[in-house]
Amino acid sequence: MLFEAFKNLRETRPHAPAFLVTSGDRALPISWRQFTDDIAVVSWLIDQRAPRGVVGVIGENSYEWITAHAAGLFCGVTVVPLEVTLSPAEMSAISARKNSFEPSRTNVTDFSTPPSGSPSRT
Repeated sequence: MLFEAFKNLRETRPHAPAFLVTSGDRALPISWRQFTDDIAVVSWLIDQRAPRGVVGVIGENSYEWITAHAAGLFCGVTVVPLEVTLSPAEMSAISARKNSFEPSRTNVTDFSTPPSGSPSRT
């Protein structure tokens, strides 16, 4: 359902802002087309590095974080959000337990398919 909603917004409102990203004292709009293109690139990377697997996403609350999280969901991998304040020992413990997470591959296609062998951004 989320995939269809994002796809619909990409098709019907491609230039409408999906996010406003702050940079200094300015807010830069990220369109639905750009957001879904970015999801497609990260999805390609996930498919290359962790197909059918578990992906940990660590970082501050940011556009990059939500893009990575959404890409993982659309790829059908299990996404494990990791808090930036975790110690290296806690990260290792979570990483060691990754097999306890049940990945569920749903074979959802990307919003736009990158060329064979490399991601593309248009």
